Amino acid sequence: MAQTTEEKIWEFLSGKIGNDFGAAGLMGNLSAESGLRSNNAQNSYMNKMGMTDESYTAQVDSGAYTKFVSDSVGYGLAQWTSSGRKQNLLNYMKSYGKSISDLDGQLDFLIVEMQQSYKKVWNVLKSATSVKEASDSVLTGFERPKDQGTAVKQKRAANGQAYYDKYAAKKTVAAAKTVRVGSARSNENGGINGGAAGDQNGKEVSTQAWYLHSKGWVVLRAKDAVVREKIAHNMESICANDNIGYCQNHRTSLTTAAKPYGYDAAKVTSKVEVDCSEAVRNCVMYAGISAGAFNTASEASVLVSTGKFDKLTEDKYCKSSDYLLRGDILVTKSKGHTVVVLDSGSKASGSAAAVTPTPATPSSVKIDSAKSKDTSLAGTYTVTASALNIRSGAGTSKKSLGTLPNGTTARCYGFYTAVSGTKWLLVVANGITGFCSMKYLRKC
Repeated sequence: MAQTTEEKIWEFLSGKIGNDFGAAGLMGNLSAESGLRSNNAQNSYMNKMGMTDESYTAQVDSGAYTKFVSDSVGYGLAQWTSSGRKQNLLNYMKSYGKSISDLDGQLDFLIVEMQQSYKKVWNVLKSATSVKEASDSVLTGFERPKDQGTAVKQKRAANGQAYYDKYAAKKTVAAAKTVRVGSARSNENGGINGGAAGDQNGKEVSTQAWYLHSKGWVVLRAKDAVVREKIAHNMESICANDNIGYCQNHRTSLTTAAKPYGYDAAKVTSKVEVDCSEAVRNCVMYAGISAGAFNTASEASVLVSTGKFDKLTEDKYCKSSDYLLRGDILVTKSKGHTVVVLDSGSKASGSAAAVTPTPATPSSVKIDSAKSKDTSLAGTYTVTASALNIRSGAGTSKKSLGTLPNGTTARCYGFYTAVSGTKWLLVVANGITGFCSMKYLRKC
């Protein structure tokens, strides 16, 4: 069943804010401002100008109307009004080739604007312990209408509470967000040495759900979001490339093979081996950080000494996946194992990076001649269908490799195939690589 606009907005805000009180408080204000209509233009001005929401939007999009920034007409979900904010909105939508009324684009812009220009309100939304606390903060610190009196506060808080009661309070015990980690694990015989080069069973170097290691984790977090993204991307490439297997005795053969390609594991075509710490080292060097040889016993000290990483030891980072960021490196407290985090936790906060690295081409997916690449499609997507098939090829006739639940994170590196006018993106999600219809993917 297709999502309603209301459901889509709730899901987006709840996911981005990570606090249902904050999502409800913000949504109650948006409802009061625009009725949750992304093409809503301030009625009093439309009446004077003899225009409708649709005609105003169309003329701004076409360039026929040039006073959008300066006309003081409140527009969109948040009724953006001031010239500076409307200019930012217009620039943002144009940069992505979207109509100014595009719902997804406005939601993205809303979060960017809050994180960059309304940090105090954003922090309240993430930490609020009631809908009213969040709603009042949005009203007085973000929307700022002329009337911010008690009656207005109560009405907007009531709007938000209604959304909270509808979507949050009725939740059953929610399944925890699955956070994946990737690592070199063991050879095809379950040992650390011997075996044939390359991944013989698809599990020697692979992804799995986060787990608490018996020796305990410490977290090494790159200070730069771009570095974190590159670390995670290259670990995904290592896990997806069946030419890369596990062996401690021949652990540097991947490093040797990948070095000519800037340590891009997706480009390795010979049969090679690696172990867990050397796989992480390849990811770090792919991200542009020079790191000498290390094992799991020395990994933390070596990486921290580069000045590019913070070492996190608090329980919320080390005993749970909730606060982890994509690209974090986990290493055991004593010699043992190390992995790279591939998904951010449900309570994590941190800037994401727009990176378009070279994708891996897993041998399990046939990339036919009809495949194209569009770098603007590269990025992280969220599944919007209740159960989306990920298929072996583009089109509903292709074999389903599994289903992705609503809210699943999928990554695309720009490859797609068009079928009957619909783009099918080649994505990696939940450890599966395959094609999904773009109709049911929302770019984050």
